[in-house]
Amino acid sequence: MDTVGSALLNLRQPDKKRTIWIDAICINQADTSERNHQVSIIGDIYRGASQTVVWLGESSGKLTPAAFAVLKDIATESTRVFRATSASIGELSDEHNTVHISDCPDSFLEVVSTPSPLFDRYQNNETVIHLFKSTWWQRVWTIQEITLAPRAVIVAGRYSLDWDYFRSGMNYGLRIGIWTPILMGIIHDPTADLYLALQQLLRKLRTFNPAVCPAQSLLEFLIHCRRHDASNSRDKVYALLGLVSSSDSQKIQPQLYPLGLIPDYASSVGDVYSDTASKIILQTGSIDILGSCANPAKAYPKRNICANPTSCHNICLDVCPNQTLPSWVPDWSLRANIAKALMYDAIDRPRTTHASRRSNATPRFVGDGARILVLEGYEVTYITALTTPLHKVQYGSEVILDPARPYGDGLRAMLTRIGNAWAVLGSIYETLIGIVPHLSVYAEWEEFALKEPPTNPTPSPFSTNPKEEPTDRLAVYWQTLCVGTYTAPPSDKWRKIAMQRHFYTWRASLKAVRELRRWRADGKLRPLAFVGFVRKTWNQVTEFFRVLEGAYERRLARGANGYLCLVPEQAKEGDKLMLVKGGRVPLVGIGER
Repeated sequence: MDTVGSALLNLRQPDKKRTIWIDAICINQADTSERNHQVSIIGDIYRGASQTVVWLGESSGKLTPAAFAVLKDIATESTRVFRATSASIGELSDEHNTVHISDCPDSFLEVVSTPSPLFDRYQNNETVIHLFKSTWWQRVWTIQEITLAPRAVIVAGRYSLDWDYFRSGMNYGLRIGIWTPILMGIIHDPTADLYLALQQLLRKLRTFNPAVCPAQSLLEFLIHCRRHDASNSRDKVYALLGLVSSSDSQKIQPQLYPLGLIPDYASSVGDVYSDTASKIILQTGSIDILGSCANPAKAYPKRNICANPTSCHNICLDVCPNQTLPSWVPDWSLRANIAKALMYDAIDRPRTTHASRRSNATPRFVGDGARILVLEGYEVTYITALTTPLHKVQYGSEVILDPARPYGDGLRAMLTRIGNAWAVLGSIYETLIGIVPHLSVYAEWEEFALKEPPTNPTPSPFSTNPKEEPTDRLAVYWQTLCVGTYTAPPSDKWRKIAMQRHFYTWRASLKAVRELRRWRADGKLRPLAFVGFVRKTWNQVTEFFRVLEGAYERRLARGANGYLCLVPEQAKEGDKLMLVKGGRVPLVGIGER
């Protein structure tokens, strides 16, 4: 309530009344029945509001007005640049007014082709960064606040900025490289990840396809909001139900809630998550949700195969005895890095391929409390060899020191000096050479891929092009790494060749890492490996870095049939690779540990 009190003091108007609805006050949090009812209609409340106030907290001296001025300045230029397609800043197309991490420059010197006088003026401007320290960005309930509001305003202390200006300024600044959410193609900023996830949600909601199953929409929202927090773990589901409405005119009533999910705070978290998972599987006819269960810190599925597989081909996912959730139910309360669900490609586009030929799942829920999910499928092969897992590198992780700590200068600013004087590297190498083990994993994976020629079905032929390498022995490897993602549109007949070139450019940036690994000196001579990588990626990071998202938190594996594949981090030798009805990709059946 301290936050609410501070907000009321700053939002009140001295000369007239102001009516404000605040959930923390207007909903009796101690009354379960009232919470159930109010949560059912909260989406309508935000849709019907004349304006939503996003309270970020108290202002920070001169930083806050300076930050709002910067964003408004950048937003104004954004409107000028896109004036041909937009009449006002609030009417920017979704393509221009949203941003994905793949749209952002991620090398030290890369900028967009559009010249901007604001780039030099505001590059790495830190006044805006303090706005994202507010816990508002981390809370899952705030998703409805901003996505359903007809109009919103960002407020910090006595200062405010219209949400359209805030969003347009941030997105355009990210596009032209004023702020960089990812360095050297691999070091992610988790704060930026939350903001970028919000932008993708806004794009999905404003390009709503009524043909999409509501259960599929809810699953996508759950995945995009996984890194958001909730004081009550049930709210990781309940806070997103209001987004599943098919239109603003639809009146959401508790008994008519999409998927038949009615908020009930008296139910256990496990029951809420299990009920949600079962309804998503039944109503989508797919097992996409299983791709969100893989997490090395959580339950390992316990696999049972029917005694007579030749006649029924049933695959049973049982309950792990050490967990309260069935193995087929994602724990949405987890905020740790989890492998990207392969219902998408590496840049968040729906996967166009389908391993089970677009079949529908035939789920059965059996056992005590229907906690065992039975699916139909076939065993393809089993795992015979595995590599080290590949982890995403983030600010504040174990291998990257927190840049917010006082090192006397900003991390990026210190790095910029390297272009003029390599000697400066000595003062910061301890902060950054921790990425070398990450890069060494790629070297290990390539050795693994080359050790035995993969027997995967030959990738579809490249278009005839005299500049293409005549023999590409790494074709299966790099197409596995990028999970079949091509950044060029399907209409571009050269897109596969373009991605092949991006791969070999990326591979060249790892030359020093590969050579040191070959000499077994990658541990002792990490600075040399890091210098070699930075010199290769200084002017521009290859496009291939952008399509590696599907490989994070996974291992490269080889099947008994010679197939090369990506598997969950917790997979072990002997685990089965299976094709299951309703699965876009094969499943790994993880045996008892």
